[in-house]
Amino acid sequence: MALGAGLQLSQGTYQLAWLLTLLVLLPWLTVSLLSGPRASERQLLAGFLAQSLFLLIHPGFWFRDQDRGMPIFLALSLAAGGVAAVGWGRKRATIALSFSIAALLLARLLVLAESPQPNIDVFSIGTLGAERWLSGVNPYLSEYPDIYHGKSGYRAVYLYWPSGLYLQSLARWLGGDIRLAFVACEALAALCLFHWFPTRSVAVRLLWLNLWLSCPASLVMLENSWIDTFLLFFLVLMATAWRARRALLLGLAAGCLLATKQYAPFFAAIFGAAIGANWRLRQTAAAMATSIMTGLLLFAPFLIDHPLQFYESTVAAVGELPMRKDGLTLQSLLWNEWHISVSQSAVALLYLASALLLTGLVWRRPYLQMVFLALAIFMTVFCLFGKQAFLNYYYLLWFFFWAAAYTRSPARETL
Repeated sequence: MALGAGLQLSQGTYQLAWLLTLLVLLPWLTVSLLSGPRASERQLLAGFLAQSLFLLIHPGFWFRDQDRGMPIFLALSLAAGGVAAVGWGRKRATIALSFSIAALLLARLLVLAESPQPNIDVFSIGTLGAERWLSGVNPYLSEYPDIYHGKSGYRAVYLYWPSGLYLQSLARWLGGDIRLAFVACEALAALCLFHWFPTRSVAVRLLWLNLWLSCPASLVMLENSWIDTFLLFFLVLMATAWRARRALLLGLAAGCLLATKQYAPFFAAIFGAAIGANWRLRQTAAAMATSIMTGLLLFAPFLIDHPLQFYESTVAAVGELPMRKDGLTLQSLLWNEWHISVSQSAVALLYLASALLLTGLVWRRPYLQMVFLALAIFMTVFCLFGKQAFLNYYYLLWFFFWAAAYTRSPARETL
């Protein structure tokens, strides 16, 4: 709750007090998940109700144009949580919490109506890129209108790898708004997460899902169309396939993950350690081969058409991104307070070393909670030591901590 609320209020930008708080909060969360007490149902309910109330009071939009009734659905979610908290028995709690999830998902659809044209490059370039792809034009070949007029230091190009492009293009074609893809991915991820632990009571699983969907930073993530939600979805799909021992499905999800964002290979390596340690060689090889083939197929149209321009848009342009003084990072702290700059080569080595150490840790302890905890630790390093990290990076970190808590052995259930 504290992490999500702080991210929303700060908009994930540099504030000295908030950054110093994170330096204490994130290690504490890590230690608590390793050795602390398990969350009780009462604590989960309290967290869900607090988050829903926070969202109702302060949804955190950046570019909201009009009120189309979204607060009504947030209020209904809060009321449903209150019904579950009264203690009317497992059946009534299950109905109330199911209703709450539906209300939170419907609230997401209304985000699109209440903030139809967010003035952020991720949305404008994502929309134009989808339109170009649908019209048969390679979206990586040319630059886009710079809505910041050169003030951001970014090149106005399609930065991301093609998994997101395909999903956003499908959403643009079907519903007109690329952000429908994010809503669909969250709904599908919730369905997968619900089926992870069939032996747990339905009410408890629904309560955990409500805790995730009511994260204070979740609506602004959707409003601004940050693609990190796709990473979340593919990781959940990988974990679902891993639990079901479906090598081909896992390979498909891993290939899509690898073709989503430039730092996704770190996630795949950490997750891959658990797969290799748990599965037989034949299953592991099948999953790896499928992931490689899937990734190559996703990249193929652009590598065949114009490989140099694809490299310029998604690799060179990303490497040229400036260190942002307003980023929620230690690099921002060093520069803003003492004008000290950090070698980006040293940061890259730190990322690589962290990923290798965490991959080894997961290999020795290959279970799902450790996978998500390792992802959370890596994302902590990635955020704090990077040259820029904002709300979208930390939202993914928040989800990893949530998933690590969800996959722990539960406390005694009463719902």
